[in-house]
Amino acid sequence: MHRYLALYLVFMTACPSEEAAPVADAGAISTDAGQTDDAGPPELACNSGKGSLPEGLTTQSWFADENWRDIFDINWIYQDQRTVELPQWEAAQFELDRKARIHGYSVRFRRIARRHQNEDPLTVSLLPDFGYDGANFGSHEPLASVSRCVKDADEAGVLDQWLTYTLETPVDVQGPGLVWVGYYKENAEAPVLALASSPDPERSCEGPYQGCHSAWGFPTLEDWWFNGLSIPIQVDYAVQLHFEYIEPERTPEEMVFRRVDDQPDFGGRVAIADYNGDGWADVFSGGRLWQNIGGEFTDVTEGSGLAATGDEAYPGAGAGGSGIWGDTDNDGCLDLLTYGIYERLFLGDCAGNFQDVTEETGIDDLQDAIDCNEDPDDREHAPAQAAAWIDINNDAKLDFYLANSECWRGDRGDFYTDQFYLKREGNRFRDVMGRNGWAAYEDYTRGANPLDVDHDGDVDLLVNNYRLKPNRLWLNDGRGRVSEMGGPLGLAGNQVNGAYGHTIGAAWGDLNHDGWWDVILTNLSHPRFYHFSDVSFSMLGTEAGPWQAVEPNGFRFQETHSVPALADYDSDGNLDLVISATYAGRPTDFYWGEGDGSFVGDHGGSGLTVRGGWGVGASDFDHDGDLDLIYNGYWTNQHRQGQALHFSVLGDGVTVNSYALGATLRIQVGERQYLRYVDGGSSQGSQNLGPIHVGIGEQTRAESVTVHYPGGAERSFQGPFVPGTHYWLLFDGEIVEGWAKP
Repeated sequence: MHRYLALYLVFMTACPSEEAAPVADAGAISTDAGQTDDAGPPELACNSGKGSLPEGLTTQSWFADENWRDIFDINWIYQDQRTVELPQWEAAQFELDRKARIHGYSVRFRRIARRHQNEDPLTVSLLPDFGYDGANFGSHEPLASVSRCVKDADEAGVLDQWLTYTLETPVDVQGPGLVWVGYYKENAEAPVLALASSPDPERSCEGPYQGCHSAWGFPTLEDWWFNGLSIPIQVDYAVQLHFEYIEPERTPEEMVFRRVDDQPDFGGRVAIADYNGDGWADVFSGGRLWQNIGGEFTDVTEGSGLAATGDEAYPGAGAGGSGIWGDTDNDGCLDLLTYGIYERLFLGDCAGNFQDVTEETGIDDLQDAIDCNEDPDDREHAPAQAAAWIDINNDAKLDFYLANSECWRGDRGDFYTDQFYLKREGNRFRDVMGRNGWAAYEDYTRGANPLDVDHDGDVDLLVNNYRLKPNRLWLNDGRGRVSEMGGPLGLAGNQVNGAYGHTIGAAWGDLNHDGWWDVILTNLSHPRFYHFSDVSFSMLGTEAGPWQAVEPNGFRFQETHSVPALADYDSDGNLDLVISATYAGRPTDFYWGEGDGSFVGDHGGSGLTVRGGWGVGASDFDHDGDLDLIYNGYWTNQHRQGQALHFSVLGDGVTVNSYALGATLRIQVGERQYLRYVDGGSSQGSQNLGPIHVGIGEQTRAESVTVHYPGGAERSFQGPFVPGTHYWLLFDGEIVEGWAKP
């Protein structure tokens, strides 16, 4: 075990993982609660937690047998420097699936040194959620800390007894959420919790993110390193949580979403579009093409021309893993750009057949500044995390932005620059990064989100950056030249000591119905490093100035927020929010929109049981009037409360690209106006080019729809537009009813 732990330390500090990357020197980092990292629980009098628990409580446990084992003393060696006796947290994670009241908890101590006196306190704390792996112990003030005496745990010299801690004041958890029960082991002579291995895979700590951990906090060893490195070690502690639910359990029928049985798992990226024009939204995910046939999905990759072939196919990921839909040749049929390790362009024929035209396009993502495989003579393909179609110069031809990321070499990460490909004649593209205002920043880009953010008639671009780099907002002058304005307009993130955050996803929408674009920015945020790792934001836009963060926005802390899916899931007129989680073991977040930029969590009520999922896509896949989800699996919506309208927009292929990617819609419903757009790409391999869904609550009609096309053209379509009908809005002003493409 000593050897395993030593190797684990080396792995966490040297391997190319997202959590082990060196960061800027933070000095002595304190938290929002004013507590310094690894401060330990407060000193309490012996037996402050002695008392009786109420009857009828629910108990959760992290153990499976009675074969208790010791955690022994460890001295660590790091870079030839021996640490002193290190403080150590021993803790277990508990998940509450709805609102609950915690009355206490129990632990077993395995060993107590004889030097401890009978009246010495044994303090155990209830802690809030503070990270995907439990590594950030001490980063927050405890929800409660209570104490029992050594004599209570060691009566007659016999250990392995349950020692129960009763809270003087019960703690309500507005759940669902995660809490931890932890004991702070100050040194080698301190008492040690008992632990046992679990044979049950559902209740064991097989992986690094499963929720029962011991963590060692390391002091600063060099000036360049951050203050404290916590190493999680997976163990099943003998810990119990005693609580009562204060909210009724919902039946599966009462959940917002229900997973459809016998449907595919899909992949971690989701691109939605009706590629064959039959009126049913199809999906490209995980390198596979899924045809929607009457609300059920069938894998039609083989025989479509999209199947993985040759040495340049990304292993196990079909045509390239992720993709974005767009009609690059303006023939009225959707084409597909796939990306990942390799970029490939496929032209579609509207019947489900695709032709690989990559060789003739000029698309070449080779960058020889970085060599991930450590071969100096081998040029590398830049790994792409996202892509987006955008007509940057208003010539009706779709250009595209390729969001590249990083590779690790040795103990450091190197970044690939992003690329912008300008469409030329035929199927030719040319990379113009470094020209026309595009700056080749060495960023780790997770998403590219095209939208006319300033309502000036051309499409702009928000780029989401990871690894403590600022987000970039590229404003378009309408002629294809751009200026980076993320900082001045408030979307770069919060800079502290030269570092920003880890933005993975973004989603645009009018959250407060003022006619201006607002944005959700979701961040992976290590709680120990709040000061330079942004939490997720809800940002409101105005005509007069930069985007402003909504405070409070209603988001609970979630370290591993990934991709936001902003849509009106109950059709009440306010945009709601699903946020996926980056890592396995972390729950999905679900929020109801309040209509002012803030949200209310209903995580357990959503029914979404995905633990780590990356891409999320929403569309009315079954034509029942509400928004369903592709999120690892296929989820149908069971919670429609209001009425909804559905629109699709087409360009003419001459003045505006044929599917009008980048267009803005203003839908007039009574005295309220709704803002929507045609999606050319989004975060972490996501895109929703399905029908545009507009919830209108108790209203029965929309009076008009105004479409603002890329390039400045504008069309006003007069209604009435009523729920239950899908409308195609054609560039010549015609309105066609029906789901199938006219």
